[in-house]
Amino acid sequence: MQARAYDPAGNAGFSHVATMEIGGNPRARMPLNFEANQGQVVSPVAFLARTQGYNAYFTQDSIILGLTEQQATGAVTEPLEMQFAGSDPSARLVAIDPQQARTNYFIGNDPSQWFTDVPNYGEVHYANLYTGIDLVAHDNGATPGHLEYDFLVAPGADTTQIHLNFGGAVTPTLDAAGTLVLILPSGTTVTETAPTLYQNLPSGQRAVTGSFTLLGNSQVGFAVGSYDHTLPLFIDPVVSATYLGGSQNDRGVAIAVDPAGDTFVTGDTQSNNFPVTAGAFQTAKAGLSDAFVLARTAVVTPPPPPPPPGGGGGASANDFSETNQGSDVAIDFGAIGTGRPQTILGQAIAPLPDGELDYDWYRWTMAAGGTFVATTTTTSGGPLELHLFTLDSNNTLINLSDNISGGTLLSVYAAAAAGQPILVEVKGHNTGPGVMSQGTYNLNVHLQ
Repeated sequence: MQARAYDPAGNAGFSHVATMEIGGNPRARMPLNFEANQGQVVSPVAFLARTQGYNAYFTQDSIILGLTEQQATGAVTEPLEMQFAGSDPSARLVAIDPQQARTNYFIGNDPSQWFTDVPNYGEVHYANLYTGIDLVAHDNGATPGHLEYDFLVAPGADTTQIHLNFGGAVTPTLDAAGTLVLILPSGTTVTETAPTLYQNLPSGQRAVTGSFTLLGNSQVGFAVGSYDHTLPLFIDPVVSATYLGGSQNDRGVAIAVDPAGDTFVTGDTQSNNFPVTAGAFQTAKAGLSDAFVLARTAVVTPPPPPPPPGGGGGASANDFSETNQGSDVAIDFGAIGTGRPQTILGQAIAPLPDGELDYDWYRWTMAAGGTFVATTTTTSGGPLELHLFTLDSNNTLINLSDNISGGTLLSVYAAAAAGQPILVEVKGHNTGPGVMSQGTYNLNVHLQ
């Protein structure tokens, strides 16, 4: 069992947290799951995620990080709120990608205060947070346990609408690498890596230049370079937190950033295990409380490469795969609007007579701008794969989503404009050299 010392009401409680040991590190964590709030935290929170060092709380217009540090007097938590300034108050906050995991809270000896079988999800989705712009929060797959949020910008939407407000207690700065640095009064540092921006083109994914930009009044936005405004744009930062201090009472007093992006923090510590570096002027605590100076040097690193290209590049609307026979043809179901979920039941993935695997294709047209969501439930066999595409003006197939595969529940989504065609591909999963899985499934699609 692990103590949880913070929720937005300041309540304490216990919940079981799964950990596993990888490479001798007992603190290696499973990927983030997002719990529905069924009363385990205060009502403004719709969903929450728990990870090592902080919890994330999702409200209608903000994401709140509860950053927890153990000190001599107990757990001390600082909240850091990222508010979506100027966002649409009617934006839909939903969770997608249901997980098999469930969370149980047994707090105290009063069963009426227990919360059991709380559902978990793989992603939290703010639909139309700004006009034509969605936000999706999920685990960063490269470093499990780190929160990542992506802005999905529909064709023609204005990225300058995005204003992230961190409040007056925190002054956002940028280091020389373009990383957003948020230093809390205690010295705890939260960073968001310079965003990766990209678009899906017929030839694969193309990087778009862009960066954080400081807007003043503790607000941050995005500076976006030239891109194709007729296609969706993806903006992709990663959040992480580092802690300054030891096991006793530590305090940050002043913060400064020099023109090179180097950050300096001064304060005092009562910890015998306060972190020091080799060659420091003083490497061990000498009094009841010692002063410290932290220098965080900005390191310029090359920007990350664009994500790998997805499938479907260069294929035409009438040539969706190698065989193009049987169900391997897009079936047009017309326009789909909000509040009109469509379900296709009992479809099967099986080998065609020539031995090639059956690919099922379905096509809809967006009746309005929004986010197209497709979910498959595997009813037998599997695992299967789920993928989204669109067509450009030349009827060229363009990748809109990652190729998702795995469990019995799969969910993909993409921002799209009114009138834009959306194609859903369902196929067997490659389980070995030349081996593809078979199965039956139900497909549900809707616009939100």
